[in-house]
Amino acid sequence: MKLSHALLATLAAPVAQGLTLGSRNQQYSITREPAKRERLQDLITWDDKSLFIRGERALMFSGEFHPFRLPVPSLYPDIFQKIRAMGFNMVSFYVDWALVEGKPGKFRADGIFSLEPFFKAATEAGIYLLARPGPYINAEVSGGGYPGWLQRIKGILRTDAPDYLKATDNYMANIGAIIAKAQITNGGPIILFQPENEYSGASVSPFPNKKYMQYVIDQARKAGIVVPLIDNDSYPGGTGAPGTGEGEVDIYGFDSYPLGFDCARPDVWPAGNLPTNLHKTHMRLSPSTPFSIVEFQGGSYDPFGGYGYDQCYKLVNHEFSRVFDKNNLAAGVNIFNIYMIFGGTNWGNLGHPNGYTSYDYGA
Repeated sequence: MKLSHALLATLAAPVAQGLTLGSRNQQYSITREPAKRERLQDLITWDDKSLFIRGERALMFSGEFHPFRLPVPSLYPDIFQKIRAMGFNMVSFYVDWALVEGKPGKFRADGIFSLEPFFKAATEAGIYLLARPGPYINAEVSGGGYPGWLQRIKGILRTDAPDYLKATDNYMANIGAIIAKAQITNGGPIILFQPENEYSGASVSPFPNKKYMQYVIDQARKAGIVVPLIDNDSYPGGTGAPGTGEGEVDIYGFDSYPLGFDCARPDVWPAGNLPTNLHKTHMRLSPSTPFSIVEFQGGSYDPFGGYGYDQCYKLVNHEFSRVFDKNNLAAGVNIFNIYMIFGGTNWGNLGHPNGYTSYDYGA
């Protein structure tokens, strides 16, 4: 975790000051109608410009940090305090399904897989959280976070195949309940929830499978998730954006890695890779929601035989931040998550086949 994003952190720091994570006991009703979604709770609302937290506008300046890549809960406070000191006010995190349901129906999220210490450390540091439990996460983990036993089902993954949907039920019910308990409405730090991940990158037919996405959304709501649902499209194509019908989320977002993953040439910025149409793209895809980039390049993974993470850090150093991050702000990005802010380690067989033990990411 280096200070390559210090410039943007300075701009975001006033927003991060004075954050309090309080509680309010209320009863909530679940509804799908877009016009009524804000009524699920009144602590986190939004308009076309930004989120509102307890009625106050907020620029969300976030970094990605995966607890399963640092399974030492006693270290969480140190990481969160450093993230806060850099000017961030939110952290995004994945949950790896394969680690908590190694056998069908046997969900276990205790010990090093318990999320409560992670939530507690975030709260104490004054950091809000964006929860991203999948069920598919990518994240350069083995199988995109899918447990190995999922290979035994016959249905196509990431579709509305009945056996696939049934296979996700136990995980989503249990992890959803854990996350729901830590929402801001219950005094916790979680203010946003992302169902699925980068679904537009799925090779399924028909695409998009709206029944599948609606099923994942319903799983979250049934588990007690009342905070806004946000999307992370793998490219700015509008999949799941508000107004697209079944399977739509509350707030549309996408990811962006403008320099790609070429750590061999960190001093080379490919011609034409600085976006100049970001605001126009946002207004075309989701003009009624805050402009959200849910993953923006904060480094790169390094494959076997690669050039090492020091090279990946150079790829997104202070010069990259000065140009690309400021370009995002100029375009009106208001929910801005840098992937990664703390990389960590691929323990055992956790990582994808093309990566090695370190997941430093040049963060």
